[in-house]
Amino acid sequence: MPEPRVLPVTAEVKKIARSYDASNLSIGIVGSQCAEPLAIAGRAAGFRTIFLGQKGRDAYYTRENAHLFDEVFALPRWDDALKPDIVAKLVALNAILMPNRAMVPYWKYDGIETVPVPMFGNRGLICAEERDRPYNQYFLMDEAGIKRPREFKNPAEIDRKVVVKAQNVKNPKDRAFTFPSTPQEYDDMMRANIALGIATEEAYRKARIEEFWSNRYYNANFHVYSIDGISQTGYDFVGNGDREQIEGTGEELGHRGKTTRESFVYTYFEVLQKMLKVAAAYYPPGLRGPVGIQGAWRADADGNPEYGVFDWSFRGQGDPPMGPTSPQMRNLRLKHAELLKLHRMTIEDPFDLIMLELKEAARRERLPDTVT
Repeated sequence: MPEPRVLPVTAEVKKIARSYDASNLSIGIVGSQCAEPLAIAGRAAGFRTIFLGQKGRDAYYTRENAHLFDEVFALPRWDDALKPDIVAKLVALNAILMPNRAMVPYWKYDGIETVPVPMFGNRGLICAEERDRPYNQYFLMDEAGIKRPREFKNPAEIDRKVVVKAQNVKNPKDRAFTFPSTPQEYDDMMRANIALGIATEEAYRKARIEEFWSNRYYNANFHVYSIDGISQTGYDFVGNGDREQIEGTGEELGHRGKTTRESFVYTYFEVLQKMLKVAAAYYPPGLRGPVGIQGAWRADADGNPEYGVFDWSFRGQGDPPMGPTSPQMRNLRLKHAELLKLHRMTIEDPFDLIMLELKEAARRERLPDTVT
C-alpha cells in the first residue's frame, strides 16, 4: 500500500482557518458548474458570497444573479484567482472555497492542491476522479470491492455494447460519449467525432471503454460530515438524480431528479460505506462534504437487480434538481430540526448541508476540521 496522500498545503490552510473570524465567513465560488445553487445556499445561510471567474464568462452571475454575490472577482483569466494578490484578498475576507468540477479545467490539479486558501472538504481527493492517475477512483473501487462495469483496454476487444468516454474538445469539463458494439462501430464513431471536432485522436488514445450496463442511470448523492454530532452515521443521503446530454455530443445539458424504491435504496449506503474506509486510507481524511455516486441498475445473471458504479464526484456534484425533487430534503429537515432551529436555517437543497456544517463548526470552534 502506498503512503497516504497528504498535501503540504493542508497544515497552512488549517492555520489560516484558525485565524479567521468565524462569525464573518465568506463562501468563495468558482463561477461555473453548480455556482448558482452554492451561492443561493450561502446567501440563505447568511454568509458573504464571493464570485471567482473569467471576465466575459461572468454575465449570468454578475448581471442576472448579481444579488447572489457580495464580492466579484471577474478576472482576465480563470487561474488569475490563484495569484498572490487575489489569495490575500480572499484570506482577508475569511473565505472558504467551495470545490466544484469547474476548478479542474480552469485551475488544474496543481492549482487546486496548492492554493493557500481554506477549501471545504478534501481537496486532495479530487484528483482521484482523473482516469489516468495512479490510485484513482477505479483503483479505490476495486480496493473497496465495489461493483463496476467491465473495462476494455483495447477497442479490438469490444464484443458487446460499450460506452467510450473521450475528452470533449469544445468543453473541457465534459467527455464525448459513443456507444459502439463492435470494433468497426468504434472506429466509425471515433472518426465521425474527430471530423466534427468533438474529440481528438489523442483523446481517443486515452479514452476509457466500459461495458454499457443500461440506461437506468441513478446518481446517488450524499453529504459526509467532517465533524461529529451532526449525523449519527457521519453522513446524510440527499437523493437521486441523473444528467441529460446533448444527443450526438455527450455534452452535459442539465439534470433531472429521480427516486429509488425503498427496497433498493440501501444499496447506495452500502456502496458509500465501502468507499469511506478505502478513501480514508489512501486520501486522509477521506470522503468529506458533497459526494456523488454515478451508476446504473441492471438485471444480473439470475435476473436480480444489480447496481454498478462508473464514476464518483468527490466535490460539489452540480445536481440541482435534487433540491425540489428529493423527498430527502423534507426528511433532513426533520432529522436536523434542533440544529436548524439553533442556526435559524432550513434545508431546501443539498448544499444547505455545507452551510449548516460550517455554522456548527464555527459555533464549536472547529472550523479547521472542515477544510483542507
